[in-house]
Amino acid sequence: MFLLKAYTKLMRENILIILLLQVRNNRQAKKGAVKDVTKASVPGSRIQSEINDKLNK
Repeated sequence: MFLLKAYTKLMRENILIILLLQVRNNRQAKKGAVKDVTKASVPGSRIQSEINDKLNK
């Protein structure tokens, strides 16, 4: 029972964070300063893509 309560609380917090991020993105989109959300800015992803490009040549 404790695990279920902890899990639901965690999920509730995650949903709130996701909603806040969506609101922020919507506000930025209205200002015209929104980035491509499909390409997540993960640290190291650019370096990894450069390595893949060099390996594929």
